[in-house]
Amino acid sequence: MGGRSLKLFVASMMALGLVASACASKKTASPGSTGTVDTNGGIVYSLDQEPTNFNLLTSDGNEFDMQALIGRMWPTVFNVDANAKPFLDTTLMDSVTLTSTSPQVVVYQINHKAVWQDGVPFNADDFVYNWQAQSGLPQYTDVGGVAFDAASNAGYRQIKEITYSPDKYTVTATYSTPFADWRSLFSPMVPAHIMSKIGWDKGLLAANVNKDTMISAGPLMFSSYTAGKDFILKRNPTYWGTPSNLATIDFRYIPDSSQVEPALANNEINASYPQPQLDLVNQLKAVPNVKLDERPGLAEFRYLPGPQFDRSRLSKIEAAIQHKLGEDFEVELREVGEVERTDRGKHRWLVSRVSANEGRPERK
Repeated sequence: MGGRSLKLFVASMMALGLVASACASKKTASPGSTGTVDTNGGIVYSLDQEPTNFNLLTSDGNEFDMQALIGRMWPTVFNVDANAKPFLDTTLMDSVTLTSTSPQVVVYQINHKAVWQDGVPFNADDFVYNWQAQSGLPQYTDVGGVAFDAASNAGYRQIKEITYSPDKYTVTATYSTPFADWRSLFSPMVPAHIMSKIGWDKGLLAANVNKDTMISAGPLMFSSYTAGKDFILKRNPTYWGTPSNLATIDFRYIPDSSQVEPALANNEINASYPQPQLDLVNQLKAVPNVKLDERPGLAEFRYLPGPQFDRSRLSKIEAAIQHKLGEDFEVELREVGEVERTDRGKHRWLVSRVSANEGRPERK
């Protein structure tokens, strides 16, 4: 992911999930319940940004809302839970093992059932292409010989080589220098057999998005895209894992946050994940049959530290964010690890948790 301003960083961390009565009226099951799921149902879910580039891994496609679109289509080796702890997608991978630390070597065992929706196996070809496109190495170029435009080269630049077994289901990544956050790599991954033909940089510009270019290896797949209106996903019949509970997800573009409340009230949308605005929260609390789900959010940003990095420096950044947010929110900031070196120095990724301070003891 590219560097973000503090303003964008703070906003993205406080995003709220909102669920309306139209969604709740369907047969649904919450975690741990014994209810049933309407497998023919769908949901209309609003987003506030419409991408111009649907390749999430490019600098201009690396938008927050793109994660919602891509997350159920493109495969991800490791996901992260609510506490930013990585966990392996065992539907995609049989195992991933750090077999050596000097040099650093990671071995990926791919599930032999993994397949893109068009029947092409998900295998070592995808690892190699995704590494090359994000490595920043000049010997690897996009269609037409132009340089790959990657949102970040972090970690991929440190990989020296990728080798694989004859059947392409065992992939070995060997690093030239250690990379502590190696679990963050290959998450997500584009289809190599498609992107190597249409182009990494511009192959998924909005005008090029269709059923032949937006290929899935997840529980949902592309259904339709109408510029200025919506992006619709449908259940992927070729997915080898647990089928999606929903038959469709209609991502509706509503860039004006003032229109979220009336859209929910009029059942034009079933759910939203808007930028955090206390006025909007208060408006939604007044709408009948709307469930407001507020929970801690996570986000990452980069900064350029001095030669030494310690808890006192982190505390100063945390205090600055806390001051910006005010006492209505609780901030916890921690280091993930050094991930990128640029001509300006070393960048570090930080991950933060922000949650409402309501009902908690006053801060001393």
